[in-house]
Amino acid sequence: MSTIEERVASLEVKQTSLEKKVDDLSELVASVQRLAVQMEYMQTDIKDIKDRLCTIENRLKCVENKAGGTALKAWQFVATTLGGALIMYIISMFLK
Repeated sequence: MSTIEERVASLEVKQTSLEKKVDDLSELVASVQRLAVQMEYMQTDIKDIKDRLCTIENRLKCVENKAGGTALKAWQFVATTLGGALIMYIISMFLK
């Protein structure tokens, strides 16, 4: 049979090991708590972004449904096309 000193030494080793495991678990719990807080912040930010996106979408619908909305789109297309053609003409003049 083992002596009391050997049993005490064995128990001290086990206690040290268990204390280390408890410390590791405490760190893990703290990390999970920080993660949960960050996720709450992210959830709030996502809700704010969704709200802003809905506002922008509603404003866009108002502009599109407004009288002359189609004409506005047509003028944008024409202006973009003419602007692109002008830029290409200027570039081609420099390349000659």
